[in-house]
Amino acid sequence: MRCIMLPILALAAAAEASRAAGVDAEIVFENPRVRMVLGADAAWRSIVDKKTGRDYCVRDQKIRFASARVGGAMREASRVARRGDRFVIGFGGCDTQLVYAVDAADDRIAFRLVEVVGPRPSH
Repeated sequence: MRCIMLPILALAAAAEASRAAGVDAEIVFENPRVRMVLGADAAWRSIVDKKTGRDYCVRDQKIRFASARVGGAMREASRVARRGDRFVIGFGGCDTQLVYAVDAADDRIAFRLVEVVGPRPSH
């Protein structure tokens, strides 16, 4: 029993350390109609209609939160982190970060770009 509990406790401690450092395994956006889950890799995990329970997320491929053209190359979102009431999207192969605020209301969830950190995307 001790052999099984030790790895479980280690995983729990690592998860708590990540949360304390501001790194989330996933970020949930929710209103009365929909629940959307964005993974730490900036790919959608689920987009569920609360009334029907139907998940509209594509399961056989990763749909990223964003793509950006930086330095003449297309970059895919590759990481996300929560920073207070905002969240930050990072891109593979560059230092660009996009900082978003979220406004959730009964009929919508709006993502508003509030800051660009690092090289500015052209698209």
